[in-house]
Amino acid sequence: MAGKPDDDDEDELRKKIKEFLQEGMSREQIRKELGIGMTKLMRILKSIPRETIGDIKKPPPTDQKIIDQASDWASQKIASTLSDQIHGDYIGSMKAASTLKSAEMRYRKALEEMGWDWNDFVQQALDYGFHKAQEREKLVALMKIMDKVKEW
Repeated sequence: MAGKPDDDDEDELRKKIKEFLQEGMSREQIRKELGIGMTKLMRILKSIPRETIGDIKKPPPTDQKIIDQASDWASQKIASTLSDQIHGDYIGSMKAASTLKSAEMRYRKALEEMGWDWNDFVQQALDYGFHKAQEREKLVALMKIMDKVKEW
């Protein structure tokens, strides 16, 4: 009866392993928690009936078909949306580049003769233009308020 204590130990380990599996622990986490080797863990796992472990079962074919169709549709929709967005961004960038190139053809030589670096000028002009656009928006909002006050 020297083998009996080992069987009791394995039964206890089997119970703990089932609990840990149901809690969602990985094999490596279980092995570390119980302080056993992978070989022993695998041997005990093989002795546990599958239905008690709670394996994820593959859905019935009709459910799987719905899942596959939804997945395909979502993938196509995402790709299409991103493609449209990237295309729009590209077109916008090309229009901006065209406008900038046109301005460069007209003004660069004169600016360089005045001592300006073209890239510095473009950066300053954009910053200044943006600042003026913000000021304009504030003025438009103020004018709308003034019109409403006049109505009273």
